[in-house]
Amino acid sequence: MAHRNQHRTDRKTPNELALDRAVLHALFLEGYKNREAVKLLASIDARLYPEIERIIRLGLRGTQRRGLGRAYRNSAALRTMRKLIRERAGRAIREASATLRNDLRSLSTQEADHAVGSLAIALALGREADRARIRASLVEPTGVSDEVQARTFEGAGLADHFETATASLVRDSERTVLLGVSRGDSDEEILAGLLGGGQAGRGVFEKSRTGLLALLIAAIAHTSAQARELAFEANQRRVAGVQWVATLDSRTCLECLGLDGQRFPLGEGPRPPAHMKCRCTTAPVILGVPVAKELTAQEWLEGQPVPVQNEALGKARAVEFRRGTFTVRDFTDMRGRVLTLDELRAREPEAFQ
Repeated sequence: MAHRNQHRTDRKTPNELALDRAVLHALFLEGYKNREAVKLLASIDARLYPEIERIIRLGLRGTQRRGLGRAYRNSAALRTMRKLIRERAGRAIREASATLRNDLRSLSTQEADHAVGSLAIALALGREADRARIRASLVEPTGVSDEVQARTFEGAGLADHFETATASLVRDSERTVLLGVSRGDSDEEILAGLLGGGQAGRGVFEKSRTGLLALLIAAIAHTSAQARELAFEANQRRVAGVQWVATLDSRTCLECLGLDGQRFPLGEGPRPPAHMKCRCTTAPVILGVPVAKELTAQEWLEGQPVPVQNEALGKARAVEFRRGTFTVRDFTDMRGRVLTLDELRAREPEAFQ
């Protein structure tokens, strides 16, 4: 993450201190998200994919190959295989979901507590002597874990996301088997489409793992963001809204670059995660004091070499950025959706004349 607020700590405003705390906490949370997600995925991996492989091996045993077509598609063998895969996948993913929910309940309480504590530090201007008194004047949110789990991300609740992941794995496994059988492939050739590697490339299982890992990381990010939001909402006498804080590096997506530094009232506007691999966070905007002076995505990107600008924006957009035709925020609409160059030209045709 790009370095922000480089002046001395004792001269910072409450909003600048709050921003510093948010950025630092986001770095710690990033490591936690990855460790927890990998650990949960490993538990799914051990129980799920070997079992599906075993089911498919048994289902393929002795199956005639070429020419089956619709007959195999409607066969009892395929129906049994599909039923077993759905049962095993559903069970393994539901168990992982239950474990994750318990972990997220603890995380949400901790994140809300951290948000209130960081707010107290910012309001005390870092002075230890004033911190406890100010903390006592702040409101501790209640019912955080239940409220957080009731809120959706990426348009759905956690249970719905896991159902989608299960359905995708079953569907892709079935399609791979059907395609292999219709072509007359051997058992090992069909299984290669599931397991991946060699000429088969990225298999169904690897695609499923990647999707589940992204989902697990996003669920943790969502929990953190919403728990912090609840802490800020409980202290509306002190907090006006939140400021979007993106991780500024060459992997930052265009959507998050456009949102970086923007401020939204409590309960309004987007919140992290903006997408499944989002690394953004929010900082509170404290009432009655100057807003945080920070290094924006625009300033950060202007200071980067051309290859980094090209990687972050895409070559065509980066050319327009260097010409001064558009700023980083011009590349997204009010909802944070990335605009194409054609849409940009339609919005501001004079910039291209």
